[in-house]
Amino acid sequence: MTRRIAVFSATRADLWPLTPLLRAMVADERVTPTLLATGSHLSSAYGSTLREIGQWIDVVPIDARLTADDSPVGLLAAARREAEGVAGVLDATRPDLLVLLGDRYELLGVAQAALLLRVPIVHLHGGDVTEGAFDDSIRHAITKLASLHCCATELAACRVRSMGEEPWRIHVTGAPALDGLAARAAATPPSVWQEAIGGPPRHPFGVLTFHPPTIAPDRSLAELDAVLAASARLATVVATLPGADPGARAVIERLHEFAPSHPDFRIVASLGASYAPTVAHADVVIGNSSSGIVEVPTFGVPVVNVGDRQEGRERPAAVLDARTPDRVDAALTRALDPAFRARLEGRPNPYGDGHASERIVAVLAETTLSGLLAKRFAEVH
Repeated sequence: MTRRIAVFSATRADLWPLTPLLRAMVADERVTPTLLATGSHLSSAYGSTLREIGQWIDVVPIDARLTADDSPVGLLAAARREAEGVAGVLDATRPDLLVLLGDRYELLGVAQAALLLRVPIVHLHGGDVTEGAFDDSIRHAITKLASLHCCATELAACRVRSMGEEPWRIHVTGAPALDGLAARAAATPPSVWQEAIGGPPRHPFGVLTFHPPTIAPDRSLAELDAVLAASARLATVVATLPGADPGARAVIERLHEFAPSHPDFRIVASLGASYAPTVAHADVVIGNSSSGIVEVPTFGVPVVNVGDRQEGRERPAAVLDARTPDRVDAALTRALDPAFRARLEGRPNPYGDGHASERIVAVLAETTLSGLLAKRFAEVH
């Protein structure tokens, strides 16, 4: 019998890397996937990103829309509504497995619902480290709640083993976001991605994504101001909105305040499928998004990573760190140096070889389900 797999997504941050996996699952008759979509996917303020899915997969929308309140209490209330909605779906459908990706705060309530309903969790990207965000603690908590782990790198798998997870539960698959990434970007006509960003860009051309650093929110606007000041050197800047984290509204307001002072500063809620071809044609990506660490280096595009939100992640050669605001401008200067970009050609991406989805589908389809919930702590000596 085909296995019924529920996959949870509340934001573009997890939908983007999940999409290649969802397509691989749809194409494999051993599994039947259902996407449980909620959160910012149903919010017009964040681009209503559910429309990016199309009609090729079964989607269950869970109506727990975000409100204008992006305080910790407001987001906690939204997460509670999402968890209750997911619990109802899991209780009614009883899937064989639930796939969770990453470290978003929404995952804690969803994982708790799965635990109580005895639905085994398959966790993607466990063992990653992001010391500058509370996502780090959430990710490790999900590791202990999950039954199976699909890690992006061997180092990440080593960390999961160090948390007492039994070795047979841990698989090094790579990051699914890289699957077919370069091919999709190359196949996208310029007219498509240029329409998504509001017309052809001028060079030097930069893509900017800045999320609130949730461990130290007081540093958020100072870091963003340094990013904006440096980006004034670029002819065209496309800024995507941050994720729904505490402090996101302040970041969005500052972007809109800055835009009129820059002749070609464009704000886009979400680029969706146009993100890959857009960054592939960019001269630099700047900000503090995990996509700059994991996906963008596949294209050999320089990345200026600001602050410590992504501290602890394995670094591809394309990433230049500006850990304090006063270092952003110098990092951008180096990123725009043609000699630096030339050195990136042919460099491998440590996050995978583009075949993660097929490995993950094999885990979903072939792992014996009996005994998954009875976990033992594996001592590390």
